[in-house]
Amino acid sequence: MTAGKVACITGGTRRIGAHLAAYLATRDFDLVLNYKSDRKAATKTADKLVSDGASVRLVRADIASKTSVGELMESIREHEGRLDLLIHNVGVYDPTGFDELTPDVWDTAIQSNLSGGFYCAHYARPLLEIQGGVIVYMGFAGVDALVANVFAPAYQVSKTGLLVLTKSLAKALAPSGVRVNMISPGQMENSVDLAEDRGRIPLGRPGKLTELSHALGFLLDADYVTGVNIDVAGGHKL
Repeated sequence: MTAGKVACITGGTRRIGAHLAAYLATRDFDLVLNYKSDRKAATKTADKLVSDGASVRLVRADIASKTSVGELMESIREHEGRLDLLIHNVGVYDPTGFDELTPDVWDTAIQSNLSGGFYCAHYARPLLEIQGGVIVYMGFAGVDALVANVFAPAYQVSKTGLLVLTKSLAKALAPSGVRVNMISPGQMENSVDLAEDRGRIPLGRPGKLTELSHALGFLLDADYVTGVNIDVAGGHKL
């Protein structure tokens, strides 16, 4: 059991997840970082955070599985005894056009990105309601514009659904003091497809990872904000 604030990040040991974990450590959160399969990479991230003074516990779980997510949240109840912040950062992205899109690719994206977001909220709810916690979902730039993307329909549908879930949960959980919001990154400095999209960013540059943590910090401190999506995208997809 811990008396300090606890944050759980799904997909929390790589890229954006690892950056947000490091930021939360500076705000004195104890960290529960989820990973799916790469224990070696997860341990490397955790060791770096611990060397910088963070409290970290790694938990392997497949967020696409409701059973696995239930076990993840039960482990938090048993070990930490509380949960103040849940960040659903898992984002399975397969840029497959509709002609090549298979049911398996579709199911993987929907289960991991959207259903997994619901599973996390469902099983974490009893812990979050104890002290009025926060849920943050990670979207993508322009998620609220409903503009078709024929090259990644499964990803777009899953994340758009996650935005609707954000708004629905924000309203449903507000009476218990739980706030639910979304942060939608655009082309960041470590994006895998940065080169092809860089010229289409109105502000003329990729985003810094610190700009995502600034948005997260705002949502953590803004007690009267729930049900919103913040694009951190430099105007990309406007």
